[in-house]
Amino acid sequence: MTRKRARDGRKDDDPEGVSKSRPAREVDIEKAFALGRYPITRQEFGAFVRDTHRAVEKGCHVMKHGVWILDQSKDWKHPGFQQSPRDPVICVSWNDAQDYVQWLNSKVRGFAQDGALAGPYRLPGWEEIEYAAGGGTKSPYYWGARAQRTRANYGAERCLPCRPTRKGADRWLYTSPVGKFPPNPFGLYDMAGNVWQWARTCQSDSKAIPPKVCPSQALHGGSWLTNPEYMRTGNYSSADVRHRNYEIGFRLARTLN
Repeated sequence: MTRKRARDGRKDDDPEGVSKSRPAREVDIEKAFALGRYPITRQEFGAFVRDTHRAVEKGCHVMKHGVWILDQSKDWKHPGFQQSPRDPVICVSWNDAQDYVQWLNSKVRGFAQDGALAGPYRLPGWEEIEYAAGGGTKSPYYWGARAQRTRANYGAERCLPCRPTRKGADRWLYTSPVGKFPPNPFGLYDMAGNVWQWARTCQSDSKAIPPKVCPSQALHGGSWLTNPEYMRTGNYSSADVRHRNYEIGFRLARTLN
């Protein structure tokens, strides 16, 4: 999984990057859309697995002693720590998320089942999730200039190596149940911290200086393991469609008529 600082030229002597932060950029979103208030939970993903008789595929990337390994004993049901039904599902790949979308769309009346993703639900585009995460704000975090443990579940202040941390209002060492922290100004929960969330590739922009390069699949929001830098609006990571990681979950979007 590769990570990119998308909005600023932060240096190590400025861990929050506030003094070097660039202004929020303008993005073009062609159609109105809605975004789920929460990431998809274990309970919701479990309903999909039971209904489709989906086999649990073993193998999830976890960090051990500061090194990422593929642990074949881990999966979304057994990520290596205890979760509640309201915790976000993790150890799910881009392909897993798309399969969930297909299943959910099959439950919607009035949509012909003539394609893998026919129906109103989908994964959000990068511009959509970037816009929604900011909640109309221009600050590095949607609540202000500095990371706050009253606002999000995240890891140690420095990622050398990344490690989980439990402090103050952030009383969860690993994932937290969705909605335990205040929403952003758009009423969306867990848009920063808790779990990285899959998004579709961003729109290309050849006129940008330097040229805007988009990952095939983007991950937004940081997680319970990462340092606060990665929660900043506009920061992203990228990963292969088959990649499963105990930091990664997803939420859904739908286009509005």
